[in-house]
Amino acid sequence: MEQMEWQEKLRALSAGELTPDEAASVLREAAESETKQAELQFSQKLTTVLKERDLFEVKEIVAGLILEEGLPAAEPGSWLGKLGLNWILGLSLFLLLGTGVFFVGKSMAWWAIDPQALAQQYLQPMENVIYLEDNEAPAIEDLRQGMAAYDQQNYRKAAQYLKSYYAQVQDGNAGLFLAISHLMEGETDQATPILLNGLQKSGPIQEASRWYLALAYLQRSDTQAAIHTLEAIPASSIYGPKAQELLESLK
Repeated sequence: MEQMEWQEKLRALSAGELTPDEAASVLREAAESETKQAELQFSQKLTTVLKERDLFEVKEIVAGLILEEGLPAAEPGSWLGKLGLNWILGLSLFLLLGTGVFFVGKSMAWWAIDPQALAQQYLQPMENVIYLEDNEAPAIEDLRQGMAAYDQQNYRKAAQYLKSYYAQVQDGNAGLFLAISHLMEGETDQATPILLNGLQKSGPIQEASRWYLALAYLQRSDTQAAIHTLEAIPASSIYGPKAQELLESLK
């Protein structure tokens, strides 16, 4: 019953039958529920479609179907009045069917999420936080060159230098930036083992490795592995809010 009442509100809103206060009330109600907000957007798109160039033909067909199913015929009146009745009947059916199809389709996952597109949406390079001033390690020049290329967003060049440095020093911080450079180039096979190794570290390296590992799994379209990894990110982590947001998109 509640779902039918909500669909009726959507129909009335799209048909312009609500007062400004009533319309505002519907919008507030939609804002309180992710599902209702999505259904509102869906019905608004349907209304837009109905107003396109082929609207007259579409609503005449739909209205005819409704009348054939037994709805009482309209009282004789002007051509404009009949057209208005058909518009309301057609819009009603489209909105009732549309919101129902959306509700069922969402629950049945008819509209598949593209994991690679999601990964691209959330993938951002981490800020360079490596301090080099007093570092006199034998391979330090590779690290300098690699991070300089990283700052210039030349991730292929960065990966070349950082790979050399990481192979010699096995530094977790450099490994993290090496993995990110691979991800920015779409090289998930090279990034994944480095990030898995980063999970064995502690503190920020572990946190960042887990977040970027989830994105690596998404780039590989391994949604279940990504979900499992995201669920391991605590809410208190710097990546907690993003992880929760991404999880809601995947489930």
